[in-house]
Amino acid sequence: MKKSTNCKKVMAKIINMILENTGSTTQMLEAFTNSKITVEVKSQESFYTPLEFDEFEWDELIIKRETVLFANEIALSKNIVFYDPKLISQIIIDKLDGGDIPLGKLLKDIDYRREILFKDYCMLHEMNKYQVFFDNMKEVQPVKKYKIIKNNKCLFLLYEVFIEENLLTFL
Repeated sequence: MKKSTNCKKVMAKIINMILENTGSTTQMLEAFTNSKITVEVKSQESFYTPLEFDEFEWDELIIKRETVLFANEIALSKNIVFYDPKLISQIIIDKLDGGDIPLGKLLKDIDYRREILFKDYCMLHEMNKYQVFFDNMKEVQPVKKYKIIKNNKCLFLLYEVFIEENLLTFL
């Protein structure tokens, strides 16, 4: 019983570190799992910019990219990334289109900042616009929503949903 309680306390601290992290999530997960993080692109599509993104001053058409991050073939997070390709260098776009490098690694040499908009446990049904992507997950998971900003422009908006039960396997 005591070991289970200690595991929960350790996991709570790890989740807190992941949610509070303002650096690369990929690097944080690699340090935690002691494994290389790989990415699988589930979908990448253009769509019209929703009204809720008006503050970003993005073009009419933006990209929505859905990915899963893995360590040792264990899914650690499901992510949705939105961006205006007109604000991103062609080199980054080409690498995103290649689909095998996590965004955090693509941006490691770029001067930018992250602004966290939300970080907490979330009922996934509250993210109903993205429900299909988050199907087959436990209803409540740790979620981080943030912007990646360069020169006062939002380059990326990210939703990261961490799969807590899979993270536990690395304790």
